[in-house]
Amino acid sequence: MNKKGKIIAVSSTKGGPGKTTLAGCLGDALASLGYKVAFLDVDPNQNLTHWYNKRKSERGEFPDPDEPFAGVTLETQLEDEQIVKDCRRLAQENDFVIVDVAGVKSQSLYVAAGAASLVIIPATPSEDDIKEALKTKKIVSSAAEMISNHLGQEVEITTRILLNSTQTNTEVHKHVAKELERNNFPVFQTTVGFRTIFRKARFMGSTPIRVEPYGAGAKEILSLAEEIIDILNQKGEGLKLAS
Repeated sequence: MNKKGKIIAVSSTKGGPGKTTLAGCLGDALASLGYKVAFLDVDPNQNLTHWYNKRKSERGEFPDPDEPFAGVTLETQLEDEQIVKDCRRLAQENDFVIVDVAGVKSQSLYVAAGAASLVIIPATPSEDDIKEALKTKKIVSSAAEMISNHLGQEVEITTRILLNSTQTNTEVHKHVAKELERNNFPVFQTTVGFRTIFRKARFMGSTPIRVEPYGAGAKEILSLAEEIIDILNQKGEGLKLAS
């Protein structure tokens, strides 16, 4: 794997689409695949930090490898001007840095997006969430434009919308998926279903791949992790699934 780790920003301009739950589950999934992972919580609500610390207080500093967040570190940073510096430092020490960005339109979103190899925008299949997801994508595009102007060369920030807490067999999901496709918005092939296991696992300070490792929720998160690795490979990032 490359020396420099990959920075993944999980972001939305509103709360509610499952941003922090996705960030935590994705980080744990990548760790379970053998990668070294760090969380950077830049959301003032600090929900990822509370979730991580709940695990830590209940299971100790050095949990069993099969425990949630085993080997995963976490830092918090609420100063926008320090985010890029922290991202780059953590990327030198880890394979992946998962950044949980504030669920509002904020300077931290511009900053984190500019540092990221990939920006994930979770959205439920609702009109409000899709509108906000598209707003978030525009902000990411603006960040790319500012960086391009600064460097004097075109920079593209890879962005994907994830349909989250969805039911793929419903007309609403099918309609939203078609609208996104019609407007050429990049969407993950993987979708994450509306499942109680995500709330149950988080309440326990855990994740679906630890609570129900063979369940549908765990399979979806692991599928998303593998798709992300494929996307980064297509960018020439030189990643491979850990054995």
